[in-house]
Amino acid sequence: MFEYLLKGGFLGICIILSFYHFIVWFGRKYDKSNLSYSLYTFALFFCVFNGQVYPEMDIYNKNLCLIGVIIASITMPVTITFFIFTIFNTKKIVKISKLYCFITIIIGLISLFFFCFTFNRMFVNISVFIIASLGIIVTSYIFYNIVKYKLYQSTKNKLVIAGLFFLLFSGFASAFATALEIEEVIFLVIFGPYLIMSFLFAISLASGFNKDHYALKKLSDNLEIQVKERTKELEQEKNLKTTFFINIAHEIKTPITLIKNFFEKYIRKMKKIDDDLIPVQTNINILSHTIQNFLTQETLNRGEIYYDHEQIINISDFFNNTLPLFKIMANKKEILIDSAIEQNLFTTADPIAINQIINNLIENAIKYTNQLGKINIILKSRNQKIFLDIKDTGIGMKKEQLKHIFNPYYQIKQEKQNIQGIGMGLSIVKGLLDQINGQIKIKSQSGEGTHITIILNSADSAEKLKESSYTVSETIIQANHSNSKKIDKNKKTILIVEDNHSMSEFISSLFIINYNILSASNGIEAIGLLNAFHADLIISDIMMDQMDGFSLVSLLKKEKAHLLIPVIFLTAKSTLEDKIKGLELGAIDYIEKPFNANELIFKVKNQFKLMDLITQNVHLHIKDEFSEIDLDQFYQKCQEHKLSEREIEVLQLMKFEKLSNKKIAERLDISVKSVETYLYNRIAIKIGLFSKKEILTYFS
Repeated sequence: MFEYLLKGGFLGICIILSFYHFIVWFGRKYDKSNLSYSLYTFALFFCVFNGQVYPEMDIYNKNLCLIGVIIASITMPVTITFFIFTIFNTKKIVKISKLYCFITIIIGLISLFFFCFTFNRMFVNISVFIIASLGIIVTSYIFYNIVKYKLYQSTKNKLVIAGLFFLLFSGFASAFATALEIEEVIFLVIFGPYLIMSFLFAISLASGFNKDHYALKKLSDNLEIQVKERTKELEQEKNLKTTFFINIAHEIKTPITLIKNFFEKYIRKMKKIDDDLIPVQTNINILSHTIQNFLTQETLNRGEIYYDHEQIINISDFFNNTLPLFKIMANKKEILIDSAIEQNLFTTADPIAINQIINNLIENAIKYTNQLGKINIILKSRNQKIFLDIKDTGIGMKKEQLKHIFNPYYQIKQEKQNIQGIGMGLSIVKGLLDQINGQIKIKSQSGEGTHITIILNSADSAEKLKESSYTVSETIIQANHSNSKKIDKNKKTILIVEDNHSMSEFISSLFIINYNILSASNGIEAIGLLNAFHADLIISDIMMDQMDGFSLVSLLKKEKAHLLIPVIFLTAKSTLEDKIKGLELGAIDYIEKPFNANELIFKVKNQFKLMDLITQNVHLHIKDEFSEIDLDQFYQKCQEHKLSEREIEVLQLMKFEKLSNKKIAERLDISVKSVETYLYNRIAIKIGLFSKKEILTYFS
C-alpha cells in the first residue's frame, strides 16, 4: 500500500511541476529554463509511469513497455541536457550538450527500429547502457567546465550542481542494473535521486526567479527615485525659468510706469493728443496690460491670492467708467457696442480683480470680432445673483477649442486671421472668478460668434461696508521737477528710497511742490538721511542693493526715533508672500508697479490728513482725560509686539478716544470687519489676549 502511495505521489508531483513551469514559461518565453524543466518533469512522469505503474496494469504489454523504455531513454537525457545548458549557457557546455542530445536521439531511434522488427530486449539494454554511459561522461565534462569557469558561485547554479550529483548516482545505478539485466530494481534507488534532483532544480529556478524579482524591484525603486529626482530637477528648472521671466516682468514694470506716466503728463501739458501719438499710447497700454496679465497668471498658477476680496464694490460704476473707453477702441474697427447696464449692483470682490475680468472679456470680444460686427453687453440682477452677458458676432470657437480655453497660454487659432496674443485672458478670468465663487459659461460656434455669461454673488446694499475708491482713471497730476534737499519747516518731509534714478525722479516730481523730498538709493543711505533729517513718511522700493526695503523697515521699527514713521512699499514684487511680509513688518500700504500716480498722491495725502487728525485728537484726550498715561510705555509695547502703523491707529482711537468699531471704521475709511480683523485676528494674536477689555487694559 505504501509503495502505491509513494508512486502515486511521485507521479502527482511530476505532473504538477511540469504544468506549473509550463505556465511560467508561457508568461516568460524569453527564459527557456522553465520550458526545459517542464519537459524534463513530464519525461520523468512518463518514465516512472512506464516502468513502475504500467507493468502492474491489466492491459500491460511487455513489448510496449520496452518501447516506452527506449522512448524514456531518449527523452530523459535530452530534457535534462536541455535544462543544463539553459542554466550554464557557455559555449563549450552548449556545444557538448547539443552533441550529446543528437547522439542520444540517433542511438535511441536505431535501437527502436531494430527492436520493433526483432522484439529482442538486447537492443533496449544496449541503447540504455550506451546513453547512460555517455550521459555520465558528458555530465563529468560539464562538471569540469563548471569548475574551470567558476560557474558555481550563484545560489541557483549551486543547486543545479547538487542535482547533477544525484543524476550521476542515478545514471550509474541505471547502467549497472541494465548491464546485469536486473529487471526489478528498488524504486527509490533509481527514481529517488531523480525526485531529489527535480526538487533541487525547482528550487534553483525559484531562486533565480526571486533574484530577478528583487533585481527588478530594486531597479524599479531606483527608477522611481531617479524619476522623482528628475521630476524635482525639472520642477526646479521650471521654477527658475518662471522666476527668471517674473523678474524680467518686474524689471519691465518700472520703465513701463515711467513711460506711461510721463506720456500722460505730456498729454495733459499739451492739453491734446496728436494723432501720431495715439498708436504709442495704445501700445503702451497693451504692453502694461500684458505684463500685468502675465504676473497675475503666474500668481494664479502658484495658488496665491493677493487680492482683498472682502470689499463690496459697485460693479455698475465699473461699466459706466470703462465702456466709453472700449467704445472708442471698438469704433476704430467699426464695431458697435450696445449696452444695457442696471445701476447700483454691488458684489463682494477686489476692484482690481473685477477690473481685470471686465477688461479681459471686453478686449477679447473686440479682438475676435470682425469689422462692422456687434457686441452686446448686459448687466442685470436676478435672485441675489448678478449676470453679465457679453455676446459678440465674432469668429467664434470650435467645440475642440472650448475644451482648452481656460488653459493658461492657450491661443485660439483661426485660418486667415492675424490676431496676436499669448492666451492668458480667459484663464485669468476663470482663476479670479474661482476666488470669489463666481461662474463663467461660454457658448460659441465657429463663424457665428461667442456668448459669455458671468455669474457673481450679489451683495445687499444695506450691508455695504465700504465702496472701493478704485478708479480706472489714469489722470496724472503735474509736478515740477526738483532734486533739492532744502528743508522747509512748514512742509512735511517724504523720504523716497528707490534704486532706479528715473523712477526716483518721477516720484519726487509728484510731491516736490507740496512736500520736502529726500532721496536715497538703498536702505543704508536712507538710514543716513534719517539720522540727519526728520521724515514724516517713507516711500520705498523693496529690491535694492546693500539693504533692501524689508531690512530697512525691520531696522526702523526697532528704533524708537523712527518707530512711528509710516512706510509705503512701492515695488514690482507682487507675490502674496511679499505683500504679507511687508504688511507684517509694519508698512501701511503696498502698491505694485506699474502704479497709478494719482492713486499714490491721494494715498500719501490721506495718510498725512489721518496722522494730523489722530495727533490732534490723541493730544486733546491725553490732556483732558489721560494726563497720567505713559505714552512711552504705550509705544514701547506696540514696538515690542511689532504692531503695524494701522494697528497702532486702531488701538489709539479705541483706547484714547473710546470710539466704537463703527466710528473707527468711518474715521480710518475702512470697513467695520477690517477693524475687527485688526483687533481680534492681528493685535490679539500678537499679544496673546483675546478680549477687547484685556487688550485695552494691557496697553494702560
